[in-house]
Amino acid sequence: MVETANKIRVEELYHLRHTSAWVRRLGLGTTESQQRMRAALDLPWRYTPQLFTLTSNSVILSNLGINLEGAYSAWHEMVVSFLIENELKVPNQNDPPINRSDHTDHLGVLVRRCNRSPVLTRRRSGKI
Repeated sequence: MVETANKIRVEELYHLRHTSAWVRRLGLGTTESQQRMRAALDLPWRYTPQLFTLTSNSVILSNLGINLEGAYSAWHEMVVSFLIENELKVPNQNDPPINRSDHTDHLGVLVRRCNRSPVLTRRRSGKI
């Protein structure tokens, strides 16, 4: 399990570096790139607290010493300061977060596509 966690950590750090570089380029880029980045941040911003919402499985994380409430505060502080540093407007923080059971319309489209996929259907049925 420790070996798997280390592999995941390396992968996540790679994605953090890659994403950060692009956010920096676009935030400090042209007026159009800033506008597009702001629009891209506005849609998912209210969903981000869902990543840190306690669920029935949170006890597993708690037993591993992971505090989701503290993690959200640390994440939020890091992201907001990074956005400001890269001249990006922080999305409206006064809007209430969206409930964990609510999803964007994109999820429904994705689920329907997955349900129509012959490969995924065979995997679920155990035929692959």
